[in-house]
Amino acid sequence: MSRRARPGHPCVADVETEHVLSGDGTRIAFDRRGAGPVLVLVDGVLSERRTGPMRPLAVHLATAFTVVTYDRRGRGESTDATGDVRGYAVERELDDLRSLLEAVLDGARDVALHGASTGGLLALHAVGAGLPVRSVSLVEPPFGACATVGAGFVGRLTHLLDQGRRADVVTTFQRAVGVPEELALAGGPAFAPHAPTVVYDCVLTSALTPDLLRGVQVPALVVESTTTGGRVARWTAAAVAALPRGEHVALAGVWHGVPDADLARTLTAFHRR
Repeated sequence: MSRRARPGHPCVADVETEHVLSGDGTRIAFDRRGAGPVLVLVDGVLSERRTGPMRPLAVHLATAFTVVTYDRRGRGESTDATGDVRGYAVERELDDLRSLLEAVLDGARDVALHGASTGGLLALHAVGAGLPVRSVSLVEPPFGACATVGAGFVGRLTHLLDQGRRADVVTTFQRAVGVPEELALAGGPAFAPHAPTVVYDCVLTSALTPDLLRGVQVPALVVESTTTGGRVARWTAAAVAALPRGEHVALAGVWHGVPDADLARTLTAFHRR
């Protein structure tokens, strides 16, 4: 596996994409930068490693960690061997993450995980499945979200996909989980190509039970924006309450997000202690 960074400081230089194969043949694209303990960033719904919120965060964190960002299956430069969305299972993404960790551990025993939104829920699934994780941090994990918006929600989204209404899948999901209306309307067409992965995130959200959270025995930091509020804040609070070693911090920010520099300082203090 080749790895090469372009000239310049390793924290800010562009890095060359690497790839690893998952168990079902899905090809996972990832980057790594910086030096230090390995910290893997897990994107939330509809996000990609190159255009989403993790890339600028990775630059800040790379002063203290070897930071790994990757495209979850069906996004960015990663492929997707799932086929029909009805064939998706959380175990497929856990296999992706397991293969990624094998590629980046470089002799270390374990990694730290950080997940944004539904990416945080996937990180918790990874801990519950026994992947080598020493600590986990989450930004506003929507624990229980797809279950609380109504029975049959995954089936409703799947039906829209069957009709070819990909933009409607995105806006239906975003409205259901409390995305502000102006953002939901703008997001539908822009994110339509990734609509199947919305179903994936609803499946993994619904599969994360209180019993699974109670089994997460590593330190877990839950970060909340003081601006978000509403149902997202309630879901976040539920996650904090269910995690045996859960800690909570509120940072000034925007809806469902906080400034990268502030978040990086908080994550560095937590994962390096």
